[in-house]
Amino acid sequence: MSLPLSKNYKPMEAMPASELPVGPEWQYEPKWDGFRCLAFRDHDRVDLMSKAQKPLTRYFPELVEALFSSKAEQFVLDGEIVIPADGALSFDQLLMRIHPAASRIRKLSESSPAILIVFEWEPLAPKLVAEVQFDHFTGGRFRHGTKFLRWRPEKAPHDCTMKQVVRENRSALDLL
Repeated sequence: MSLPLSKNYKPMEAMPASELPVGPEWQYEPKWDGFRCLAFRDHDRVDLMSKAQKPLTRYFPELVEALFSSKAEQFVLDGEIVIPADGALSFDQLLMRIHPAASRIRKLSESSPAILIVFEWEPLAPKLVAEVQFDHFTGGRFRHGTKFLRWRPEKAPHDCTMKQVVRENRSALDLL
C-alpha cells in the first residue's frame, strides 16, 4: 500500500479524567462496545487495522465494500467497528467475526452487518505546497525543527517526492 501516511498512524485517544471538564473547547466520547479501527483506502486497496495494528480486513467484508463505494480514493479513517443488535451494540456478535472460516465471516457479515463509527477522517489529497527548512536529513527522515519559508503555488504536490533527497546528511538548503 503506497499511502503518503504511514500505517503507524496512531488513533485519536480520549483523555481519562475523574471529573468531566466544562467548556466549549471540550468534546466528550461515549464508551463504544466495539473494536477500535484505522481504515486505510489507497485507490484499489482497503486495509482495516486494530489499535494494536493487527489486521481486521478479512473479518469485515461489508466495511471494505462500503469504503470502496466512497468517492474519495485515498484516506485514513479512525473509528470504532460495532454491530448493532436489538437496540444496543453487541460485543459478542463482534467477537464471533474473529473466525478462521471465510464462509462463516461472510454469513455473519450478511446476517449481522458491522458499521464503522468514524471519529476522525484524514483525506490524503494535498492541494498546496509549503517550502520549509529542516536542520538536516538523516536516517530517511527530516530531523529537528522546521521553519516556514514560503508557499509554492507554482509547484504541484505530486512533484514533491523523497527522490529529491539523494544522500544522507544533506543540508536542507540543497533541497531548494
